[in-house]
Amino acid sequence: MQFDKEETLALAREHFEQNRIEEALGRVKQLLEGDIAVPGARELAARIYIRLRLYDRAIALLQRCLELDPESLERQLELAMVYQDSGDLDTALNRWDALLERHPLMPPALFNAAWLLAQRKQFADANRHIEVLLQTAAEDNLYIGRARELQRTLSGNASSPIRLS
Repeated sequence: MQFDKEETLALAREHFEQNRIEEALGRVKQLLEGDIAVPGARELAARIYIRLRLYDRAIALLQRCLELDPESLERQLELAMVYQDSGDLDTALNRWDALLERHPLMPPALFNAAWLLAQRKQFADANRHIEVLLQTAAEDNLYIGRARELQRTLSGNASSPIRLS
């Protein structure tokens, strides 16, 4: 049975959500062939590559997405997180800092930058980010609990690596 591009993308998303990664990747790769990719295909392919820990491929796709839509906050967040997950902590911190320059109260950027700074034992800078996050984010924000946990860990200036929950 032949599916059009929209159906193929929808099926790829469904397979991805069902953790049927091989099928999702097979379908989304069909959509990336040729000169014009189907809208949403690069983003889904990047998520699949992240799940597979093929970070270089995910980074390349996310960078291409940002070339096409430089203001995409979601892609900027994803790219910073992929750099962090891949272990490229310097680039990740640069990405978080760039996001904070434009969005100084963004909870994921504040928390992740704080976590990376803590890894570098730059505790004062990490604590500043945590304080801003705790003072500005809504109490039910996902990052509030994480920030408090990181703050407790930092209050002892942990010498061992700080885990990201």
